[in-house]
Amino acid sequence: MQLVNIIKGAEQVICEAGSLVKQMRDEGVLNVIIKADGSPTTNADRAGEEYIKQKLREQTPTFSFRGEETEYMRGTGSYEWVCDPIDGTRAFKGGKNEYTTTVALREGTETRGGVIFNPETEECYRSVAGMAPTKNGERLPKTTIVDLGQATVQYSISSTR
Repeated sequence: MQLVNIIKGAEQVICEAGSLVKQMRDEGVLNVIIKADGSPTTNADRAGEEYIKQKLREQTPTFSFRGEETEYMRGTGSYEWVCDPIDGTRAFKGGKNEYTTTVALREGTETRGGVIFNPETEECYRSVAGMAPTKNGERLPKTTIVDLGQATVQYSISSTR
C-alpha cells in the first residue's frame, strides 16, 4: 500500500475520532481524570484513542502504536503511529474550541506523514512526505517566504485547568 493511501485512511479515522470526542463534550458526558504527572485527561481522550488504535490496527496491522492514553503496542513492521486523541485537553474540557485530534506516522526516526483535525471548525490538514500538504483535501499554497523572520506564527495556550 502506498504511503499516501495509508495517510488518507488515517485521515478518515482521525476525523471520525474527532467527531466522537466532540460529541461526548457536546453531550456533557466528560469525566476528568488527573494523571500521575498532574496533567488532565478525560474519558473522551481515552475513548478517542481506543477508537483510533482499533481502526488503524485494522488498516495497518503490522504498525506499532504509541498514544498518550493507552499502552504502547509493538507491531512487527518498521512503521509507528503516534497519536494524541485530544491535543489541547485543557481547552477541550474548558469548553474552548482550540483542540485537535492528531496522528503522525513515523518510520524509525523520520516522520512520514500525519493528520491534524479540528472537530469544531472541521478543518483537516494532511501531510505526506514528498507531497504538498492539504487542508480539507485541497492543496495548500506554497509559501514564498524564505526568511523565518517574515513568517507569521499563531500560538494559543489555555489556562483553564
